[in-house]
Amino acid sequence: MAMEITTHIEHHFDSRHKFYELKPRPEAPQMPSAILCFVCALIPLLWERAIAKPRLRYWDEHFASPAERALAMAANRRAGWPQWVDSSPRSQLTTEARGAA
Repeated sequence: MAMEITTHIEHHFDSRHKFYELKPRPEAPQMPSAILCFVCALIPLLWERAIAKPRLRYWDEHFASPAERALAMAANRRAGWPQWVDSSPRSQLTTEARGAA
């Protein structure tokens, strides 16, 4: 059964959280419907291009810390993926400013 809620993992961190009480976070990366994810998962290249890459890129560009960005750059390089993560000091300052806000 797919709950289609991006905060699903929270009840794994604390078993007292009931899945039906979890609140979606609109600012978090959103997954498409469970059916679309299922179909794409059957075809790995489709999953990578349509589901995984866009959401990983969004996370890296909007939420990742400088340390996470460094890990993402290394992982992208090993996977042969584009280097969408900007490692410039300006980018890191922007990330830090968002965290302070």
